[in-house]
Amino acid sequence: MTKQGKYNLFGIIALPLAAVLAAAIATMNGVWEAYGKTYAFLFGLNFAFMLLVGLLSGLLLLWAGGDRSRWLAIAPTALTAGIGGVWYIWSALFPAEVAPGWEFIGVPQYLLMLAGATFALAFLLRLTGIVKKSA
Repeated sequence: MTKQGKYNLFGIIALPLAAVLAAAIATMNGVWEAYGKTYAFLFGLNFAFMLLVGLLSGLLLLWAGGDRSRWLAIAPTALTAGIGGVWYIWSALFPAEVAPGWEFIGVPQYLLMLAGATFALAFLLRLTGIVKKSA
């Protein structure tokens, strides 16, 4: 397994763990009261779409020959996990006054759009030849 493959697997697990950690922080701050099933739901919700994104990145990674194209292949997983994790933790530390806790249900749909845009960019860069398969 390449190091990019390990980062891909790490990204699949990192976002659900960040969501659960953010829910625990929000509970400690008194934003809302999370139960055990809440943590399981948040982990499952984020894991489901990160698994989809990670598997698609894995397919791109299988078709990548060079180092640069491998990094491009895992960009959807890495960007989605990184931005989503920071977003969850930030929202737990500084919750919205109007609707605290909205991000735990609302953020995954935005992260799916981010992953889709990143996949489109990766395909565009590969199809145009800017990043070659063996580069």
